[in-house]
Amino acid sequence: MRGMRVVAATLSAVGCLDVRPPADAWMRRVGRDSVEIGCYMSRQVSVLRCVDSQFVGVVGNCSLSASVDLLGPRSHHTTN
Repeated sequence: MRGMRVVAATLSAVGCLDVRPPADAWMRRVGRDSVEIGCYMSRQVSVLRCVDSQFVGVVGNCSLSASVDLLGPRSHHTTN
């Protein structure tokens, strides 16, 4: 064993893996440490940042039931 060196190495990943957006949303990388997740049916966009190999942030609800009623409040008129 004379003349042989033992080398120990540790590998660790840097950055964050891609996230899977909800079925009704899209995802795109922004730079090295951020992603945007946006809703197909609205203009809602969430930004997640990579911190210690994990994305941090809140992804909004893109479902149609959670979207704003663009027609305004429904009126309940009755006719006589």
